[in-house]
Amino acid sequence: NTRGNCMKVEFNVKITRKEMYSFLLNNTYRKPMGVILFIFGIGCFVVAGLTCKQMGLQSTLLLILLGSIYTIIQPIMLWKNAGRQIKKNPVYQNELKYEFDDEGITVSQGESVTSKKWEECYKAADYGKIVVIYIVVNNGIILPKAAIGEQYDDFKKLVKAHLPGRLK
Repeated sequence: NTRGNCMKVEFNVKITRKEMYSFLLNNTYRKPMGVILFIFGIGCFVVAGLTCKQMGLQSTLLLILLGSIYTIIQPIMLWKNAGRQIKKNPVYQNELKYEFDDEGITVSQGESVTSKKWEECYKAADYGKIVVIYIVVNNGIILPKAAIGEQYDDFKKLVKAHLPGRLK
């Protein structure tokens, strides 16, 4: 929608467990420490495989356990955490209405209305099926691309004009 010179994009969102998981996974593994820990986990598996004959069973199992923490266990825990957040947080129980314009972002749900100016936001990130508008480093607005729909090009122009980040 364009009114005069002011572009405005509006859509409704109901976050699913998959979308929350995508946010948590990307938020964990796209940071330098997340990448390092994931590579460390893979490295533990490689070392365990290459040295299992030289090392004792306990050392090999310890390496496999260490490798599993960052490559298998943590993603499972993030999946459980995503489900818990969706169930326990009342905000995710109903649809949220988002309005984006040159001033910023307005979020409404029932009688509750919250606004953020673009200056209060940190950055935008594209994680495949979701876009995240970060308010602070680890906290953001999760926006499924499916909900944005045909307005995605207008949405992208608007966000790129006001926030740093990578939007595809």
